[in-house]
Amino acid sequence: MIEQRLLSTFPLSILKLQEIRSLTGCSIQTIRKYIKMDEENIPKGSNDKRGQEHREAIEKIMSKVEKVRALHDKGYSVRQIIDKTGHTKKIIKNYISPDFNPVHGQYGVQRPGKLSPFRKEVISMHSKGIPYKDIHKSIAKKGYTGSQAAIRQFIAKEKRLQKDIEDYDDAGSSENSLTNK
Repeated sequence: MIEQRLLSTFPLSILKLQEIRSLTGCSIQTIRKYIKMDEENIPKGSNDKRGQEHREAIEKIMSKVEKVRALHDKGYSVRQIIDKTGHTKKIIKNYISPDFNPVHGQYGVQRPGKLSPFRKEVISMHSKGIPYKDIHKSIAKKGYTGSQAAIRQFIAKEKRLQKDIEDYDDAGSSENSLTNK
């Protein structure tokens, strides 16, 4: 859903694949798939495995909530509901509460890492051939508290992502040359 809104809100000339990836959390392959689709064919909801598992977990919790609420509506006391369901008093009270939300508060939240504020600087320094040790020293002076190994892992991941983007660009140009003939 986020992907659809972003892709329809911003023209691709404004957003690079990497920017779309960091905004949506989608893989480059998923972004490619959406770019090639007509807008009416883009699915309205997410159908990825993690999203499906999350929806199933929510449904499972909501079925428990409905049973507890039905018992409560029939006049059963919290103690009687505990005896019937085996849930704890705290869970029963949560399920009965009108403010109950089955979605975990951390679901779908991307937390920035220690390197996030230094992302562009690290990439720039690495592209200039500056050793990891010197990159680490430079950003440590500016507040980075992570390890040098984390910088290496970050660069390795960026290289993989860049390769995916280049592969996509190469495939796109060959597709264009085939369709132009």
